[in-house]
Amino acid sequence: MKPAFVFPFHDPDGLLWDRLPDGLLDLESKVDRAFVGVTKVTASGTPDLVAWLEGQRWIEVVHVPDRLPVGAQFRYLYTYAAETTDPRQRFHLCFPDRLLFALSSHERSAFLRDIQDGGGGDAPVVYQRSEQAWATHPRTYREAEGLVTTLGRLLIGRDLDFAWCHLSILAQDLAHCLPRLRRDDLSLLAELLWCIKDRVQTKPVDWLAWEDPFVLGRDAHDLRIERDGSPAEVRKRLSYVLPMLDVLASFANEAAPGVARGSDPRESVAQGAARQ
Repeated sequence: MKPAFVFPFHDPDGLLWDRLPDGLLDLESKVDRAFVGVTKVTASGTPDLVAWLEGQRWIEVVHVPDRLPVGAQFRYLYTYAAETTDPRQRFHLCFPDRLLFALSSHERSAFLRDIQDGGGGDAPVVYQRSEQAWATHPRTYREAEGLVTTLGRLLIGRDLDFAWCHLSILAQDLAHCLPRLRRDDLSLLAELLWCIKDRVQTKPVDWLAWEDPFVLGRDAHDLRIERDGSPAEVRKRLSYVLPMLDVLASFANEAAPGVARGSDPRESVAQGAARQ
């Protein structure tokens, strides 16, 4: 069975409208299906693209209900995909900008090998940014998201990218985790990885290099300097990093027996880390 791709498509500014069809057609022969979660504002802005997507037999357009927060949008899309697919189907949960960049970059061959290989047996695989891939990102990204990785290491003894960009997982494993995903923001991604933390395999890959210069048509060096010097960029990273830290701290509290309600959460996290 070939893999299936599952990704949200929220692009009100049209950054990917012209590139998405070619990228999907490039992917068509290598996958069984693609589930594309289209938001209402995106569908309104590019009805011709949505009609094209709906005309492809192998693409399932999932119209995400209006006004759902981003985490709830992900949960809705993932639930639909898991409930309408063979439980043994391997999903690649990803993002369209990174997908199109991987297909267009010099790492294309490595990317295609990885998605066709599927990882180790039935285990989930989180594809993590390699040292080479991280080197292309602004320093702010790695330092902010590294806070979550560091806390995860203290709690479970593993370096997992809880702000992941690409996760491979069987439909039945995703279905098992979905009832445990309670957050309505991007920290839902951290909840999902926590759910499979004991089984997930990791693979560092170069094809998760920084995609923004490709998407925006900007010089990578200039854009990286601009982002690293921007206080607004720091706030943007913290807007999802802080909730992810809270996810890990909350799970650590739940896992620590004998922790009284209302006790100092820092003590609870420390107790949970000591038990790993």
